[in-house]
Formats: sequence, structure tokens, C-alpha cells
Amino acid sequence: MTNGYARVWPDVATHPGEHIQDFFDDGRIPIGTLAADSGLRIEDVKGLIAGESAVSTEIAEGLSKALGTRPNYWKKLQADFELTKARIEENKRFNMEPFRDFTESTSGISPIKELTDSGEVPWRYNQVEQARYLCDWLGIPNLEGYEERILGQFQRSNSRFSTKPAMLVVWLRRGELIARQQIGNMPEFSESALLDGISGLRALTTEPPDVFLRAMREACNGAGVAFVAMPYMPGSGVRGVARWLDDCVPMIQLNDQGNAADRAWFTFFHEVAHILNGDPDTLDFEGTYGNGSLSPQAEHELRADEFAEDALIPDANWRQFTTGISNGHRGRDWLDSMGEFASRQGIHPGIVVGPLMKDGLVPDGRGWQAYGRLKQPFKLG
Repeated sequence: MTNGYARVWPDVATHPGEHIQDFFDDGRIPIGTLAADSGLRIEDVKGLIAGESAVSTEIAEGLSKALGTRPNYWKKLQADFELTKARIEENKRFNMEPFRDFTESTSGISPIKELTDSGEVPWRYNQVEQARYLCDWLGIPNLEGYEERILGQFQRSNSRFSTKPAMLVVWLRRGELIARQQIGNMPEFSESALLDGISGLRALTTEPPDVFLRAMREACNGAGVAFVAMPYMPGSGVRGVARWLDDCVPMIQLNDQGNAADRAWFTFFHEVAHILNGDPDTLDFEGTYGNGSLSPQAEHELRADEFAEDALIPDANWRQFTTGISNGHRGRDWLDSMGEFASRQGIHPGIVVGPLMKDGLVPDGRGWQAYGRLKQPFKLG
């Protein structure tokens, strides 16, 4: 994935006059002869060679006449010189403090190394230039206040936040760039089309991730919703995102946090609910599933949770099943009844264990043991 072709800026600004010697075999410039052949004053030629004079239209035409080039060749050299010089001056004033966030490693991964290794951001030895290329990729002029500038638009699902905001910013930007590639092939957003598209997805919980992820994207894209699934970035803390690109194109982004398919399914329907409800851009963080940590102002999180729960296991069916379930169940009886219920619902048994634990119907110890055996692995490449 790339963000177009990034210009590689030199560390030194080369004046056009320094290129004149390239036209002479011995590198020595016959100033008098060059002035005569070009029709320029000797003072102008000397000033150009010394790097003290700029290439004007007159000088460009004179040099082209004497050296057999086109005037635009010298004009471009002058323009590149001025741009590079200005860039170098800007670099001297560039605040590098926030860039440290992107160089720090978490679990052996640093945001900037991730981006340069993948080719998304060109690698540069000069750290200021490296930071500026990062800004170009992020679509911001500098890194000052980047956290508030990029993440401030989002509402958080709870009071927790990312321990590594740079990781989160990179994860979000990657998803956004992929989503924008989908937009051109999507119709306008339609709530009814989205509801129709997701209506049959629950049956795919028993399928491998590549199958259900493709179905999720088709259902979303067909309703005018961009859909992106990307690997979890350590320290980002987020499990899913629902947002509106350009305030009009809905987008869902999720990851493999937890390495379990049931979490991905719940997150998917949770984000779908945010889109259907017209909620503001929302970051959903780890640990918000039924742990009572929702912030008071985030009532839309409760609605999204309820939607996701009902989409995976209809409430009436769940209440009927849990009527006979209690903490006193032991061993195979509990596992068998859960497996039978999952089979009747046409869903993966890993989908059932989590809600049972959330509702306090299974002791955590036994529940986690069963969850470990029954969950479907989910790992994005």
C-alpha cells in the first residue's frame, strides 16, 4: 500500500551554477568564452557560477544557446534549488519532539519502522526529513498536537484510551487509505441495503475468516459502507472503529485483537450499529464488552452492544436457552447443552461462551477453559 510517489528531497540545495561545469570535459569553465557564446555579461556568468545569481529567463536562454540545452532545463534547476533550500530552512524549525512517539517500539514494533519497511513511507537517514515524509503520509503539515488533531474527532467507547497513540494513528490512517480505494466502486450509503446485506452473515460464523471477511466487505460495500480489516497494532488499544469519511461515507474498521473470531464478529455488528444509528466517529477499545466501563455520555455504546448481541443470538432464543443454565452446571452437561444450542442457532460455539461468561452463568475459570478450546482462531496477515 502506498500513498502515491513521494518526492525524495536532497539534504543539500545545489545551485544551478554548479551544473555548468558538467558541460566541460576538464571541469574548468572558460568564463569569457561562455559569456560571449551566451550573450550574457561576464558579471552575470561569474555570479551564476559563484551561486550568487538566480537563473532568470534571460540567463536560461543564454545558457541554452551556449551549451545546447533547453531554457526549461535551467529554470527547473533554479526552481528545485529554491524549493530544496526552503525545505531545509523549514526543517530547522520543525518540532521533532512528537516524532519520538513514532520511533518507540512496542512488542518489537515501531510505527515508523512498520511504515518504512512496508514502503508506505520512504526511508530517510535524515530524521527531520523522515518526520516530514510521515506528515505527508498522515496528511498533516506537522506533528505538533497530532494526537488531538487526528484522534480528537473520535468519541471513545469508555474512559480508557490508547497507551500508544502513534500506533493508533498509524492503524487508522492505513485503514482510511484502503477505504478510500473502495469508495469509487460503492453506491451511496443505504441503511436498508446494509440491513439486508448483513441479515444472512450470522450463518458464516462457522466459516473460516477469509470467507466471512469477504462476505462482510461485500455486504458493506454493497450498501455504500467501506470495510477494512487490518492486523492489531500493539498498544493501540482499539478493537474497532466506525467513522464517516468526509462526513458522508461510512466506514468500518476492525482488527484481530484477541485473536478470536467471535470478538471480530461482535465488533463488526457493534460498528454496524454505530453506522445505522448515525453515531459520531467512535473508537471502541479493548475491555468494553460487558465490563461496565462505558462512560455515562456514551449511551450509543449500549445500543450498539445490544444490536450486536441480538444479531449474533436473537434475544428471545438466548433467554430461552439461559433459563435452565446456572452456575451449578458441571462438566460435559454444560458443554453439551451449549454445543447443542450453537448447532440449533447455526453459529460457531465460540460465539456462545462469551455471552454466558458476561451474564455470569458460567464461572470464569471454567468459562475461560471452554473458551480456549472452542474459540475460532482469527489472525490477519
